[in-house]
Amino acid sequence: MRTTGILLVLFLVGCGAYRPPFDPKFIRDKAVFETDLSECQTVAKEQGVTIGKGGAVGAGIGGAAGAGVGAAAGSIYRRAGTGAEIGGIIGGVSGLLSGLAAGAVDQRTIITNCMVGRGYRPLR
Repeated sequence: MRTTGILLVLFLVGCGAYRPPFDPKFIRDKAVFETDLSECQTVAKEQGVTIGKGGAVGAGIGGAAGAGVGAAAGSIYRRAGTGAEIGGIIGGVSGLLSGLAAGAVDQRTIITNCMVGRGYRPLR
């Protein structure tokens, strides 16, 4: 139960728009910077790139694949249903975490590239 709570908190924290660190020396006007960042975050969302979406897709694919593998493994011991349940859970959690990570990387790349195109220098 504790692990589920931790995963839920990480998921909810990760759903916010990415805010990359930039060299303050290249930020001439804070208000313009905030507007540019907001526009770049919108560009990432319009491209369908969100952390939550990546996690949902990953969980679905991982759960289905895990259930299939678990059912096949469980059938050896005449427990295909139990194997499918366990495999589905493991695959779903694994896919969720993998999808969250992939969605975060895609979102960061789009936002950072957009800001670089507007003349800002990222620190990482």
